[in-house]
Amino acid sequence: MKTMRVNQKELSDADLDQKLMWLIQEYVSEVNHPCSFNALAEDVLLAEDLLQNERCVIVAVPGRKAAEFPASNARYGAVVMTRPDDLRQANLALRDGKISLPFHPIYARPHQELGRLLVIYLFDDSKILETIPVTPELYEDLCICDLTAQSKNHPTFAELEARRTSNSEDQGVHVLDNRTINRREQQD
Repeated sequence: MKTMRVNQKELSDADLDQKLMWLIQEYVSEVNHPCSFNALAEDVLLAEDLLQNERCVIVAVPGRKAAEFPASNARYGAVVMTRPDDLRQANLALRDGKISLPFHPIYARPHQELGRLLVIYLFDDSKILETIPVTPELYEDLCICDLTAQSKNHPTFAELEARRTSNSEDQGVHVLDNRTINRREQQD
């Protein structure tokens, strides 16, 4: 993982489509675990300068505060994680690896072409928009992690980290519930 400076901005309710936020909060409160939602950015963000057909990822982290996941000069990168069902997958590790988001290279390709990924974090105490640079190197790392995840012969980053430390107090968030929102289709 590489340390990189990301642009971040705290969002207010006026910056976000409240109807969509309400639907997301309803779902998250029902399941009560971290979730991500892939949506067309213009359907979510009301006051941002967006690129045409740009998508964003909304990461809801219930029961957690933003201070638990500091972002300034944090490490971001691609890692292989083992899910609770023992399947392995490529993940985008965010905020020093404390948030792990499944991210298949096919879904990363448009972000690499745009050069950025917009992530909206929904913490208990704040809503934060983060613009993460998606470089060719990060995309290549995601591809390598995706291939590695298919092989049980190589230990994953998480497995290596677990061998290095067993500090259960500093557990990260592994987002396993991931949804796509196609709002335009719902309105037709």
